[in-house]
Amino acid sequence: MAVGGGFALFYGSGDPFIGVKGVGLNGPLESVEWDTVEPFHRVRASPLVIDLCPLADAGFVSLLGERGYRIGSFETVNYLYLQDAAIDHASSSSFVVLASDHAE
Repeated sequence: MAVGGGFALFYGSGDPFIGVKGVGLNGPLESVEWDTVEPFHRVRASPLVIDLCPLADAGFVSLLGERGYRIGSFETVNYLYLQDAAIDHASSSSFVVLASDHAE
């Protein structure tokens, strides 16, 4: 479900990959948008896990506080298209390419 510039991911109640990601990174979020996410999880008796970026809009962080959420930690994810990178494999840390759906 698209919400606030990010996505609310749901794979089934109790699934460890449930999460809200990227919300608030494209600017302010209207509370009415967030109002669709909470009931969705509530009726499924599913926890609502928010992977909150420290760069998220301050208004979204305030909205979460007003609704009783408490921040446990922030999460930042970076990525780089490997075909665009000059990587010295001899000196770099180990990495694994899981999948690539990127098409030019």
